[in-house]
Amino acid sequence: MNLYLVRHADASDAIIDSLRSLSKQGETDIKKVSNYIKNLNINVKTIYHSGKLRAEQTAIELSKNIISETGIEARNDLNPMDNVESIIEFISNETDDIMLVGHLPFMNILAASLTGKSEHDDNIQFPTACLIHLQRLGSGWQLKLRISPNIIHE
Repeated sequence: MNLYLVRHADASDAIIDSLRSLSKQGETDIKKVSNYIKNLNINVKTIYHSGKLRAEQTAIELSKNIISETGIEARNDLNPMDNVESIIEFISNETDDIMLVGHLPFMNILAASLTGKSEHDDNIQFPTACLIHLQRLGSGWQLKLRISPNIIHE
């Protein structure tokens, strides 16, 4: 199974935009990542997001360049301070490839829990609009790819 973990792109300041939609920089960054992954032929059953606008907008942009069998769906257990145990249980029962779009610190804690690394390990850090590809091998998870807008040169 392939698991794609994504931190939402940069959001507007809450003082300016109470819904925290993507900022102009966030829109630019996630388009850059989305265009980059187009050639990777990513195919997932579902793209799940936290239900927060910035995560949903990130998922929508990524869905333009990957194949998603059932589309985009909100989950109530991908929020910044949620406990990762329920999503780990969900993933452990999943056989199809999926994408999760969420927030910090949740994504760092989830990636660390799955890989056995420290949540402060540079390889599993999530700047905004970052995608990390993990692959399940037996009972463990291996980091396959990490893409963030600052490493993509157009």
